[in-house]
Amino acid sequence: MLEPVFINGINELLSSSRILNITGKAGSGKTNLALHLAAELLCNDESCIWVQASELFPYNRLKQIYEKERLSKILDHIFLIPKNRPIQSYGEQRKVIQNLTDSKTILPPETKIIVIDNISHHLRFEVGSSHSEIARIMNIQNQFYEEQLLPLISLCNLNFINLILIHEITYDPSINDSRNFFYKLYDRIRSITIVLRNQVNSQKKKMEISYLNSQKEFFYTIDQKGLHIDIEH
Repeated sequence: MLEPVFINGINELLSSSRILNITGKAGSGKTNLALHLAAELLCNDESCIWVQASELFPYNRLKQIYEKERLSKILDHIFLIPKNRPIQSYGEQRKVIQNLTDSKTILPPETKIIVIDNISHHLRFEVGSSHSEIARIMNIQNQFYEEQLLPLISLCNLNFINLILIHEITYDPSINDSRNFFYKLYDRIRSITIVLRNQVNSQKKKMEISYLNSQKEFFYTIDQKGLHIDIEH
């Protein structure tokens, strides 16, 4: 479990922006953090929709973190899309999100959170298939923004749902650092960003949380019982 003071801080940020981006290199704990947030931010009978965009839902990881009674309650309130496998292509992802955001779609009761793990994977391959044709790349990006990202944000704002987007990373030469893949798309949106960083020769990792012009840093570790944040430093 994450420390209550950390969860309260994330909740406060989500009262200003319902979009939370989680980005970092492989092994930095992106899915771990999303899993904790999905479990800890839900209250009473609230529900979470978890879109298996590129990865299977980490059931075994959840089983390690929570005791049987709590685990059962969490699983009762997490709804997987698709149910038994990850999304297989960019086209399927587009259809899944279009169906999810359709006004005729009935969401699970008291939906509080939507997690997409991860939002970048199929977009990255779709862009890669364009053979560096600039016009086609721009068209893919704009279609993604208009047909997937904006409808998701509208759905969440309309229904008071928090949207957690897990990203792959890319290199941004302007800051000489890694950012979420196609960061320029997300720079158009006022959102919270959590960057997770592995530390060389250390089990401790660094978490950077930024929103508008403010930023906060924490150190954290990951073990079999989940992700542990050092609040004291």
